Amino acid sequence: QNEILRLLGSAFDYDPARSQLVCRRTENCETTMPGIFAVGDCCGMGGAHAAMEEGRIAGRTAAARALARDHSPDRKARRQLARQRRFQIALWTLFAARGQVYDDIDQHALICRCEGLSRVDIDGPASEPGIEIGGLKRATRAGMGRCQGRYCAQVLAPHIAGLRERTVDERSFFAPRVPVKPVEISAILAADEANWNGD
Repeated sequence: QNEILRLLGSAFDYDPARSQLVCRRTENCETTMPGIFAVGDCCGMGGAHAAMEEGRIAGRTAAARALARDHSPDRKARRQLARQRRFQIALWTLFAARGQVYDDIDQHALICRCEGLSRVDIDGPASEPGIEIGGLKRATRAGMGRCQGRYCAQVLAPHIAGLRERTVDERSFFAPRVPVKPVEISAILAADEANWNGD
């Protein structure tokens, strides 16, 4: 989940092999927003062990900076991180699946499971001249369900970009919105009531 990073303005690149956006970072896991660090799968799928090593690297870098101390690279964490990344590459190579090509999807197959939208429901609005993924969302409700487009966007973003003869980038995906996670209205009302009563 990269919505918070996107809302903060961190730069992302599209990884076509995994059909996902990957946060651009330095070797110390700092994003393009100075002082904002990002670790784990929101920066590209890498697994829990890689995320822990990234967390060590980012945490030590941030702590040293906060204390205005020189920071020497954590060689052990970097070695472990390199090892975990090699493992992930080998795993992805071994179990590589052919990417989902929109044109190969059956007409009645679901594209957006949350809203129950099949390719038939998407094709008409998607072919409208100049429509972008945000317009498609408004026309069909794709991406408005419980997962907030985490599944259908990976199929729709490359499709819409292809129709417009553009490369896929961050703007090809649904814009992140708050709240980042679906929140039940009862939780919002309970928090508001607690504030109203001074709790």
